[in-house]
Parts: sequence; C-alpha cells; structure tokens
Amino acid sequence: MGLQTGARYETGNAVLSEGGCVVITIPKMFEARNRKGESFGETAIFKILGENHRSAQVLTEHILSAFGSFQAHDWEDGDELGILVLQRMYPENNQGGLNA
Repeated sequence: MGLQTGARYETGNAVLSEGGCVVITIPKMFEARNRKGESFGETAIFKILGENHRSAQVLTEHILSAFGSFQAHDWEDGDELGILVLQRMYPENNQGGLNA
C-alpha cells in the first residue's frame, strides 16, 4: 500500500456506482500460499467482492476472515497485513439499505 521510490504508476479515472467499493491491499496478500501451494490471489478477493456486502466494514471483515481461514503457510508472525476498503455511499434521501 506504500509507494516505492522510482517506481512507475499508471493513472486513470473510473466512476464508482453508488454502493460500489474499491479494495486496496498489500501485494503479499495476493501472493500468500497455503500448504497445497494454492495462492490466496485475486480469485479469492473477486469471489468475496461478488457477494452482496452491505458495508465496507463487513466486506473488510469478510476478506480478513477468508484470509485467516486460508492459513497461508508462508505468512510469518509479524508480517504486515494492510487492507483499505472505500465505499461510495448512497445519497441521504436514498440509503439503499446501506449502513456506514
């Protein structure tokens, strides 16, 4: 989640629909492997994103829970785990059932 000196980064624009989320995490979370050699990877994150989450907090908790259940054997105590979930809220007059 940090920037590296001298690294090149692409920029772009996107429109986030109401209730939509952006998930930012450290690369090591995608690279973590379990004892079977499977990586947690983008597939796991996309599967979780495809489920109906009512808030950024619930989505964050679900991702962290799934990662904990994954039991990455190459993850060491003290390794950092960083995740940031941003959610575009519904306008006040149309809450859409979302809670902040």
